[in-house]
Amino acid sequence: MRKEIERRLHTAERAARSKAVKLQIIRVSGGLPGPIRCARAHGLHWERPPEEPMEMFEKRITTAAIDAKSKTLVIGGLCACAWKTPGSFEAYLAGPDFQLAD
Repeated sequence: MRKEIERRLHTAERAARSKAVKLQIIRVSGGLPGPIRCARAHGLHWERPPEEPMEMFEKRITTAAIDAKSKTLVIGGLCACAWKTPGSFEAYLAGPDFQLAD
């Protein structure tokens, strides 16, 4: 029993010292109108140009998030510029992707 506990402890310590970066990717979609426009991780923020394919955007930001040693990457949701800058959320709502249902 003691050998098993020591083996598990050694394995856990080795995993904690591992230099591998584990990145949790959270994709937020469906709550806001229009396509996914932004992503954020570790204090960084990325905007997706309308002409950039989603797959290319995801590869680009995933690489950047790993390089920044981020542990979490959030793709989608409300862009930071829409809630940090006064009046920009209203501009977002007035954009071509947002339409109120009748």
